[in-house]
Amino acid sequence: IRIAIVGMLDNDTKLTVTEIYETLGVEQAVASHHLSILKNKGVVLSERCGKNCIYSLKFSRLSQIVSCIEKCQV
Repeated sequence: IRIAIVGMLDNDTKLTVTEIYETLGVEQAVASHHLSILKNKGVVLSERCGKNCIYSLKFSRLSQIVSCIEKCQV
């Protein structure tokens, strides 16, 4: 799920937790848990926008790493 989240935040994309959990087809609590871990490890950034938290990648190169990993799994 964490790799999928990093992939979704590719190319300076900013998403809310709602957009993330709906796209992944998981419960909101599951997505929030993984986002919290990614935030604590310095992978994603979050900013408060009203009632929503907007998530983005801290380093854009992370998406390139995920892409490389996905190619290796073929």
